[in-house]
Order: sequence, then C-alpha cells, then structure tokens
Amino acid sequence: MPSTSDTHLTSTHAARWWTLGLSAAVLLCSGCAGNKRPENELLANGNFNAGAQLWQSVNTINAPGVFSTWREHAGRDKSGAIEISSDHDATLATPTWTCEIPHAPRGRSVVVSGYVRGIGVSGTPGIYTRAWSGGRGRVLTEVNTELTQLLLGDFEWTPLVAVLQVPSGAETLELQIYLRGPGTAWFDDLSVRVDPDTHPDPEEHD
Repeated sequence: MPSTSDTHLTSTHAARWWTLGLSAAVLLCSGCAGNKRPENELLANGNFNAGAQLWQSVNTINAPGVFSTWREHAGRDKSGAIEISSDHDATLATPTWTCEIPHAPRGRSVVVSGYVRGIGVSGTPGIYTRAWSGGRGRVLTEVNTELTQLLLGDFEWTPLVAVLQVPSGAETLELQIYLRGPGTAWFDDLSVRVDPDTHPDPEEHD
C-alpha cells in the first residue's frame, strides 16, 4: 500500500503530466487553427494544408486544355498542394496562381523558396516574385527561378530558391507560381522569409 508521500508524489506527477499534455494540446490546436508562421515569414499560406486561401488562380479562363486547382493529399506530406496542368504550350496565357504580400520589408533581402514536382513537363514550372511601388504603379525589381532552375520531364519534389532585394520604395510584394507549357506540376511549402542579416530601410517606420 503506497504511503502518504508516495500518494503525494503520484498526484504531483499526474498533475505535471496533465499540464504538459494540456499545453501540447493547446499548441497542436493553435497550429491546426492558424498554422502559426515561423519568425520572419511573410507568406501567410504557403503550405496549402487547408486550402488555397489568399491565393488567386489567373490566366486559366477560356483556356482549353488547362486545369488548375488546389488538390488535397497531393503535397509533400500528403497534405494539400496547388496543381497546374496543361496539354499545350500556353505562351499567351500561362496558368498562374498569385498571392500579394502587403507591407514589403524595405531595404531587406527576402529568400523565396518552395517545392515543385512534375510529370511530363516540357515547359517550365517556376516561382516569380516582384516588388511593386505604391498603388502598383510599377515593378521595381523581380526574380524568377525559371532563369536559374530549368526543370523538365518527370521529377520528384525539387526545391526552388531565389533571393529578392527589396527596394526602399517598395510597398507590396507579389508571389506567383506557374507552369509555362505542357505537363503537370504541383507546388507546395512555399516561403518568403526575411533575411535576418539585412537591415530595414530607416524610412520604413516613418
């Protein structure tokens, strides 16, 4: 039969484990509800786990042979992903998904990354990022993974990476994922993260 002290220790341990379990449950629930972003991450929905919220599909209207959608269980960890498929060379209207990032981090470098998988790709899948001036008056600078990473044929999940230097006059950033030409491509785990080793424009907080 356990002593009073043993009973106290058992109760204390049980309370401790209950507290730890409750804390873990809160973290898991908060992650499920909001998918808390890592530090310095600017993209609110880059994993597509619960859908394509904050993204817009463009250049697919009245485009025969083009299919573009959010696909459940198509991602790297069998969660969601964006799927783009085309049976012809869509040079006039490249099927694209776009997302705007408000409050560009002026004077900073941002690392743009993501993963793409392809089947029968004879065009080019890519991630395109540009910095806009106020009111989208003009594009101040841009980067495109297509210029440095050309992926063709069948390939498993492959990382795409580019670095954008955000000008002092930038107001917003725009991120695009696309497939230029025939094939099928899936995009997942996109990220636009501020390089912590760069310093903000002093006018950013004026």
